[in-house]
Amino acid sequence: MFFDSLCTALCVCLRGSNRESHSEKNFLSRTDRLSGTSHDSSLVMPDIFTGLAVLCAFLLLYDNDLPLEKAILFALLFALAVAVHLSNFLTVPLVLLGILVLRLFNRTRQLWPTCSLSRFVAFILSPVLAMVGILCLSNWRAAHEFRFSAAGPMFLLGRLIDNGMARDYLIHECRTEPLAACKYLNNLPDGNNFLWGSHPLMQDMGGWYHGGIEANKIVYGTIRRYPLRFTIDCLKQTVAAFMVFSQQTENLPYPGFVKDLNRFFPGDGAKYLLTMQWRGWLSKLGNKLYPLYRFIFWVALITGLFFLVSGRGSERANQLMVMVLLLLIANAAVTGSISGVVNRYQARVNWMSSLCCGVYVILYLINRRHSLDMARRGLISPCGETEKWSTGESHLTDDDAEMAPGQL
Repeated sequence: MFFDSLCTALCVCLRGSNRESHSEKNFLSRTDRLSGTSHDSSLVMPDIFTGLAVLCAFLLLYDNDLPLEKAILFALLFALAVAVHLSNFLTVPLVLLGILVLRLFNRTRQLWPTCSLSRFVAFILSPVLAMVGILCLSNWRAAHEFRFSAAGPMFLLGRLIDNGMARDYLIHECRTEPLAACKYLNNLPDGNNFLWGSHPLMQDMGGWYHGGIEANKIVYGTIRRYPLRFTIDCLKQTVAAFMVFSQQTENLPYPGFVKDLNRFFPGDGAKYLLTMQWRGWLSKLGNKLYPLYRFIFWVALITGLFFLVSGRGSERANQLMVMVLLLLIANAAVTGSISGVVNRYQARVNWMSSLCCGVYVILYLINRRHSLDMARRGLISPCGETEKWSTGESHLTDDDAEMAPGQL
C-alpha cells in the first residue's frame, strides 16, 4: 500500500512538472507494472481506514502508559479514520459498544477497557461527535439539509428493491399515495442500476440530494410493514458479507473512468490505458490469488480463536483479538444490512485477523524461547517451577523475574 501510494504521489508530481517526455511515460508504465495495480486502484481509498480506526481505539482504550501527546495524535488519527467513510460512523461505535458490554460480566474482566471515563470521553467519544458535527455542517454548506448523510437512505432503498420488499410495500402504498416510484412498479430496476445505472427512477425521485423525502417514506414504511422479514434478511446479508471478501469485481476496467481522470489530471487517461486493470490482467490476477487470500484468512482466524479460547494468549493479545472479532461482525452487519454484499467492504477489515494471528504466534514463540533458555541455564525446571539453591534462594535475577514466562 505504501509503495503504491508513493507511486501515485510520484505520478502526480511528475505530472505537475508539465513534463511529457517519452522516458517519463516509460518510467510510469514500468512502475505501474511493478506495483501490480492500476493508477486509480493505487490511490489510497477510504476503505483502508476502517481497521486503522479500530487500532487507534484499541491503543486509547487499553494503553494507560500512552503519553499525552501520543494520545492526542492517536485521537486525531482516530477521528480522521472514522470520518472518511459513512459506514465507519456505525461500525466503530458498534465495536466500542461491544467492548463496553463486556464490563457487565466478571468473567470477561481481562477484556475490560483500562482507560478512565474522562480519557474515553476526551479521546474517543468527543472526536466522533466532532466529526459528526463537521459532516452535518459540510452537508448544510453544500446547500443540502443539516443532516448526517446528504443522499439519505438511498443505499438501503436499493437493497430493499433488490430483495423485493420495496416492491411489496409499493403495491399497497401506491393505492393511496402517488409516489414517483409507483409508475415503475412493473419495471423496477435492480439495486445497482437504481444507484449507478441509467434507470430514470432515481432522477424522478429527485436525484441523490433531493430524493431523500420519498426514499425515507419507502424505506421506513417498508421496515414498519415487514419488521421480521427485514430482520431475517439483515442476518442473511451479515453472514453473506462475512464470508465474501474477494477483490475480483473491483479490479475490472472502467471505460468511464478515463474521461473523469482526464478531467482532473489531463493526460493521465493515456497512462491509465497502459495499466494492468485496463488490460484485464488485474482481474485475472485477483482470480488466481483469491483462494490463497481465503485460505490465509480462515487459518488466521481459527488460529486466533484457538489461542483466545484455550487461554494460551497474553492478555493484550486477547484484547486485540476480541476487538477484531467485534469489528469483523459489526462491519459485515452494517455494510451488508445497509448497502448489500460488496466484496471490498469486508476485504477492508479481514487483514486484521492475520494481524491477531501474528501477534499470538510471535508472543508464543518468544515466551517459548525464553522458557527454554531459562531451563537450559538451570533457572527453571522442566515443569516450569523456579529451582532453588540449597540455601532456599532462587537463581532468578531481577531481570529474569521480570521476563518470566507468561509475562510478555
